Amino acid sequence: VVADLDLAFGTANINFDQDPAQGIAEAVFSPERIDEVYLDRLLTQCAEHLSLLAAPSTLERVYDFDPDAFAQLVDTAQRSVPLLVLDVPHVWTGWAKNTLVKADEIVITATPELANLRNTKNLVDMLKRLRPNDPPPKLIIN
Repeated sequence: VVADLDLAFGTANINFDQDPAQGIAEAVFSPERIDEVYLDRLLTQCAEHLSLLAAPSTLERVYDFDPDAFAQLVDTAQRSVPLLVLDVPHVWTGWAKNTLVKADEIVITATPELANLRNTKNLVDMLKRLRPNDPPPKLIIN
């Protein structure tokens, strides 16, 4: 499962040529409904072993989340699917921080530009402090 956490500007649905009627926004805005069955209904099948939890990619609502906004969704998905890939937007918020701290493994994708390399270094340094017993993030320079 690929979950696009960039609700305002996410592009995973475009990358996988999907236009789902519902997705991650329904789960985040109704955390009390999240269970394996509800999550399965929100997923869009892209291939035999690939499903997408798409972002709405709209500015029609504000996406100010509390720090644990994605916790129930991530916990449920980790229990019910073999592999969960979270596409986290380039933001530093309480929910992004908490989501990264709880991740099993982190892969950072960056472009080889000075500002991006600086931001990547800052993120790697912070994650080392927040996750002292975990391996460092993997880096992909794209």
